[in-house]
Amino acid sequence: MTFEAIGFQLLGPHSVSLLLFQIYRSFRTKYVLHWTLSFASLAVFHLATTSLIFREGTAEPFVLTAGSVIGGAAAYLQLGWLIWGAAELAKNKEIKVAEPARVRLLLAGVGVLSGAIPFFVGRDPAVPRFLDLGLYALGAALTFVAAAYAVRRFRGAGFMVPAIAFGMYGLVQLDEFINIMRSVVAHGTALPLLSVGVAELAGSAIVALGAVLIVLEDQREMTTLASSQVEQLAYYDTLTGLPNRSLFNDR
Repeated sequence: MTFEAIGFQLLGPHSVSLLLFQIYRSFRTKYVLHWTLSFASLAVFHLATTSLIFREGTAEPFVLTAGSVIGGAAAYLQLGWLIWGAAELAKNKEIKVAEPARVRLLLAGVGVLSGAIPFFVGRDPAVPRFLDLGLYALGAALTFVAAAYAVRRFRGAGFMVPAIAFGMYGLVQLDEFINIMRSVVAHGTALPLLSVGVAELAGSAIVALGAVLIVLEDQREMTTLASSQVEQLAYYDTLTGLPNRSLFNDR
């Protein structure tokens, strides 16, 4: 049952990252690249934090520490890439970040610190489980809901369905946070791994659909704009903006 649940958790982000990478290869849009890196980081996060849920935290201390530290770094990078891509989509332009390598290093460093702190606090497996899995789920829920609002707010009604898909994934992460909190508060209650894994897989499918719809709508808008610009150049004078002879001949 544990292996099956972990398989569900790993399958979702890996599939989404591969899908987004293929979309990026086709359209070369920066926000898709950043989302690809975001879900690749999420796949690393789930792979690293497997040690925190496998066998209920009875793995070797080194394995637990390494999983928590690597998972923490991947989690912060995942949210950072996601926010960057969502901001570019909302603004409909590439956003340049001063010294991006330093920003990535800072995010990873904060994640490593957050992953290492629980092992200085105590050896209770519930502590790293809450800080790594629980806080990430809460942060992801808030980030996806905020991204959904920004996309709908700045790109218009055409992006309503993709925004709903992103918001639904945020709700999936919120449900995961609630399940983890129940497991932490009630020490005798095991984390429902299978339900969490299935929810993660379903959420990944939803967000993949949302990403595809976003790219399609974005490309449709770009095509419409390009067609309008071609018509403007063909039928109107570039200096005065007045109709030229070609427009009168066609009419």
